[in-house]
Amino acid sequence: MEEGNKSMDSSAAEHRDWWTVFNDPVLSDLIQLAYQQNLTLKTAGVRVLEARARLGIAIGEFYPQKQLVGASLTHNQIPISLPQNIITNTYWSDQFGAQAAWELDFWGKLRRAIESADRAFLASVANYDDVLRDLGR
Repeated sequence: MEEGNKSMDSSAAEHRDWWTVFNDPVLSDLIQLAYQQNLTLKTAGVRVLEARARLGIAIGEFYPQKQLVGASLTHNQIPISLPQNIITNTYWSDQFGAQAAWELDFWGKLRRAIESADRAFLASVANYDDVLRDLGR
């Protein structure tokens, strides 16, 4: 009986933003201020950001953890004087090195950590949506 009744549809914008019916800018500003300063909503939003950062860290663990690259070029001069055109008393020396360490994921530890962090991220987003819903928005 109530399924087809348009007045019972709570998804419509006029039901969600019920205070706009009064055409009161002060009330609208107060409602907006309440949403902006709601600590529960801010906490849920920060938890979403934290979970997203943890997901990024878990994904980063799947790739090489340490990469060392070093290079040097030096110009050296021997402190003795030699006759001209026989041999020079200066020389150049260069070095280059690179190192990478990568943990192989034989047992799936890193993949499970990524899946866990992804699910925690999705749960924090759902929690944020629940807080928004509870606020009536």
